[in-house]
Amino acid sequence: MSRQLNIVYMICHDMGQYLGAYGIDTVQTPNLDRIAEEGVLFENNFCTAPQCSPSRASLMTGRYPHSNGVYGLSQEGMFSQFHANEKPMANLLHDAGYDSYKFGLQHATYDESFLKFKPYRQSGGEKECTKVAGSVIEFLKERKAQEQHAPFFAHVGFFEPHRPFDFEGAEPDSALGVSIPPYIKHTPEAEQDFAMFQGAIKKVDQAIGRVYQAIQDLGYAEDTLVIFTVDHGFPFFRAKGTLYDPGLKTALLMRCPRYGITGGKRYTQLISNIDLLPTVLEAAGISIPEQVQGKSFWSLLTGKPYQPNKAVFAEKTYHNSYDPMRAIRTEHFKLIFNFESTHGVQVPGDVAKSLSSSKMLPELFAPIKPFMELYDLKLDPWESKNLAQEPEYETIKQELAGRLYQWMADTQDPLLNGPIPSASYNRRLACLKELAQSQF
Repeated sequence: MSRQLNIVYMICHDMGQYLGAYGIDTVQTPNLDRIAEEGVLFENNFCTAPQCSPSRASLMTGRYPHSNGVYGLSQEGMFSQFHANEKPMANLLHDAGYDSYKFGLQHATYDESFLKFKPYRQSGGEKECTKVAGSVIEFLKERKAQEQHAPFFAHVGFFEPHRPFDFEGAEPDSALGVSIPPYIKHTPEAEQDFAMFQGAIKKVDQAIGRVYQAIQDLGYAEDTLVIFTVDHGFPFFRAKGTLYDPGLKTALLMRCPRYGITGGKRYTQLISNIDLLPTVLEAAGISIPEQVQGKSFWSLLTGKPYQPNKAVFAEKTYHNSYDPMRAIRTEHFKLIFNFESTHGVQVPGDVAKSLSSSKMLPELFAPIKPFMELYDLKLDPWESKNLAQEPEYETIKQELAGRLYQWMADTQDPLLNGPIPSASYNRRLACLKELAQSQF
């Protein structure tokens, strides 16, 4: 029987697909580009939610945020948390005999005891990429020296390139210019903002390169599935926190020589990040729990018959505030339903306060957004012209609306039954009841 695969899973904040391998020629990412060249790349990988905790929870469980319970951010004060019966990746691998370790951050739950990670010194408290990479390399060297043979799962979470971009000394980088999408005003402030963003990416790329090289140098490469991905789109206006493609499209790179996952192949199939968990389990020879909603694409990677997704689905319920929306995206069209009346584009607080957004105040405080948005992605890849009220698109709108509603019904989305209370609301209501009852 062949050795079980080791799994090194590296994840960044807020990067989207802003890499050289994805066509951004002003950002310096030679190490991630190397992984893409030596492994494989997914061009159309989408997160289930354009925010940190909900997306990461989907990656961990293979389930949508409204199914696993993580509707919004999980940190102290917001308290989104997994349902008690959820089975995250670390737990499933641990129960199957893997040594599961976490390096850096995870940001899917505030209750880390829920995740079956073994401690590795103080590595779990680190966030800065250079320190996180150093701990991973030290771990790999120790494991090699001690001749430990149990398969391992290393969850490696980097803070960068989350704002502030100069976190722990990252310096701006505009040596090759900057790449600013057309829907963001090209101002000196935007140029400075993107230069800082590129500098943070350059720094984390160097850290990732050190980990990747250590895997080669220590002889782990053949039997290790290397994964690099991102939680959601980049931290700019009309991206992070929105259901437009810049908020949902994320990098996904993989490499595993044992199974021929090499050679720089680029896949164009629609992939949802809930598909990663079942893929990892199948690669490791572990049964996929029935509650998993994602679909393994291991057969695609290994050259066997694969039925691609016809659509991917995305959602947002909470971030700074209640902003419920759901979307279906096919290769050609996207339909977004906005369930509450809010400003045209709600953005996270860190984006709203950014240099680039400072010159876009009219856009940030635009009129109330339409409850329905339909985009032809072939003709309008930046989703600038809403076709929801155009008569010639009525049939397409109706078909997509039917599929979106069916998905919500099939996955028992509680939004179908009315507004969803936040985790902090539930905690505060419980506190009020407890205080009130103490008077009797």
